[in-house]
Amino acid sequence: MTTIAAIQGDGWAVIGCESRTTLDGGRYMSTISKKVVERDGLLIATAGGSRGANILHYGWKAPKLPPEGSDLDEWFTATLIPSIRKEFTDSGFEVKREDGEAAKHGGDYLIAVRGQLYYLFEDYSWEKDLNGIYVVGTGGELALGALEAYKAHKCTDPKMAEKILRLAVAIAIKHDNNSGGDIHVYTQYAQNS
Repeated sequence: MTTIAAIQGDGWAVIGCESRTTLDGGRYMSTISKKVVERDGLLIATAGGSRGANILHYGWKAPKLPPEGSDLDEWFTATLIPSIRKEFTDSGFEVKREDGEAAKHGGDYLIAVRGQLYYLFEDYSWEKDLNGIYVVGTGGELALGALEAYKAHKCTDPKMAEKILRLAVAIAIKHDNNSGGDIHVYTQYAQNS
């Protein structure tokens, strides 16, 4: 019950979100936990149940980033995801599964590593969007429509991406009962990670 939207650029990634936490009964509250956290050289955006966010934000130690020039896709697959899965399993967060089913966790995650965005699915697989546009949460589809209208896929500047994301998240807040509060934007550059 969140709105998170992100734009992938050439050597940078920008993630925008709102700050409301909505409880099961529909009541909402302002919380100390953020929907996007900067941790050990990563930007981690979380939507869905708070438990996964709590674990990644406060209980998990991310593995050391790979050396500059390394294959980030390979590191994300072979190092980062197993680390996240181990922490989720050790914390009792991984969803129980039937024989033959893929392992699952609860939540939606966008993770930026050295300016590269990854969408982490509930079965621990990942993907990148060719258009460089990402959304998660109950307000995500509203934000996606706004991003399309503002031609976010053509954005070549992180400052412009920040402005577009603020507008898109504001539109989602206006039309999604589960989104609200302040808007936060985070930028990560490839060379500064």
